Amino acid sequence: MRGFPDTDLLARTTLHREMPRRDSSSRMRRPAVILTALLVAAVLGAAPPPASAQPICRSQSDACVDRLIAEMERNVERLGCRHDAVFARLYERTTEGIRAALQAGAFSDRPLWNQVTTAFGRYYLDAAAAWRRGHRSHVPRAWRIAFTAARDAKVVTLGDVFLGINAHVNRDLAYVYARFKVRSHADHLVVNTVLSRVQASVLPELIARYDPALASQRPADPELSLDIAAWRELAWRNAKRLRAAPSRAARRKVAAGIERHASTMARRIRAAFPATAAGTAARDAHCAAPTGA
Repeated sequence: MRGFPDTDLLARTTLHREMPRRDSSSRMRRPAVILTALLVAAVLGAAPPPASAQPICRSQSDACVDRLIAEMERNVERLGCRHDAVFARLYERTTEGIRAALQAGAFSDRPLWNQVTTAFGRYYLDAAAAWRRGHRSHVPRAWRIAFTAARDAKVVTLGDVFLGINAHVNRDLAYVYARFKVRSHADHLVVNTVLSRVQASVLPELIARYDPALASQRPADPELSLDIAAWRELAWRNAKRLRAAPSRAARRKVAAGIERHASTMARRIRAAFPATAAGTAARDAHCAAPTGA
């Protein structure tokens, strides 16, 4: 098994190529791209969680990503055995992989990608914080579906994983790319390589910590595409459409399509990975046991 259950679900989702190294002369610092909340609203035509509209990582420094990962770790610890913890741990490990790639010189613009990585993380953490505090109107619909399914134990563990990935990639990613004017497709593809590398170590961790049944879980919908690389390409195209939209109304139309697609996919994922009472009880018991810690 090269990836997530059957499917090689994550193995099929990434592009397997070596991360390119850049010499230091190619890493030219771009001016920080800091947008005000008003400009974000105008550019995106849809409202992300409020804190995500604030300036993020002004310095574009490595310290931004370090602080992000520390906050992700606290979030994982806070969640404990709640069903959304599995996505939170996966995302923390993925961000650690991105940090390693940044430090290795895999991205052509390290300062920009420090900022993009931090902003992307904030879109998830801010949505999670708004949900935790009961500010449901500040939580995008795709995230509401994911958090509700986790709270109500509606899906198996792999369903929780893909509900989180869907909201973050099919919804959030286009907004982050548009906001920070990401233009290097090669850098975008570096992330696919990181995903491929991270999965090899994170899957056993998720199984050991959260749910041994994760290795055997499969979607009930054979027509459901769970190709993360394809999702990321769609986000890339949507970001270009957001930037190219000639008017605020046109941007709102693009944003509405993004929201609609992410929500539709969330509902399909929720239906494809239904939980059973017995499976949920076994999952929770394993996580709560000392051997699951």
